[in-house]
Amino acid sequence: MENRMQERLQQKPVVLALSAFACLLWGSAFPFLKISYELINLPPDDWGAKVLFAGYRFFLAALLLILVATTVFRLNLRVPKSLLPWTFLLGLLQTALQYFFFYNGLAYSTGIKSSIIGATGSLFVVVLSHMYYKNDTLTSQKVFGLLVGFVGVMVANVSKGALDLSISFLGEGFLLISSFVGR
Repeated sequence: MENRMQERLQQKPVVLALSAFACLLWGSAFPFLKISYELINLPPDDWGAKVLFAGYRFFLAALLLILVATTVFRLNLRVPKSLLPWTFLLGLLQTALQYFFFYNGLAYSTGIKSSIIGATGSLFVVVLSHMYYKNDTLTSQKVFGLLVGFVGVMVANVSKGALDLSISFLGEGFLLISSFVGR
């Protein structure tokens, strides 16, 4: 049964459909959050409420993921006790910090600028990976590819006159910190 499920999940149409669905969900995060902030009257300076809102979203997402993983895929999700401190530390340092800066930065920035800055996460991975892996060098071709990709993200997200060039530490600065910490 498990083998058949694994084979099914690796078929190209299934991979394509699941990838498209994941992109749809991730791409909808920026507008969903901006609209949610307005609907529940969350002021930009109420950092605690935004972190609480993030906590609700992630708690519900975790419950859903656990439910699907254990019932549909029948996965054993037990974590060895020796890994619990490291799992907690990773969650605290990466996830909590990333989303603290993301949710609060989004409140002080536009959705377009947030989307563009969110694309810098890939840039950080490519730039920093050569520091961790000796066989991964930062070549001029990679730098060119990063620049072309980043410009492409900007062009795809900017409609005529929709991007102003103002920046703030609480908006774009927090979003950059979020992208860096999340990688």
